[in-house]
Amino acid sequence: MANFRSGDIVRLKSGGHAMTISSMIDNFSVNCTWATGGEVKTEIIRIEALEMFVPNKAPPVGRQD
Repeated sequence: MANFRSGDIVRLKSGGHAMTISSMIDNFSVNCTWATGGEVKTEIIRIEALEMFVPNKAPPVGRQD
């Protein structure tokens, strides 16, 4: 399991926007924040669904972000 910290830039393993971990909820979930369409969004996400964001990494096959 990844060792995420507040301030890390992540994305869903399935692809999507880069998100910032704004806080750690517990050992299993983090609070992520990102901007899209001029709006700032926040969501609690399970860490097993996340990976560290790598700029210019291609999205998974079949995804168009």
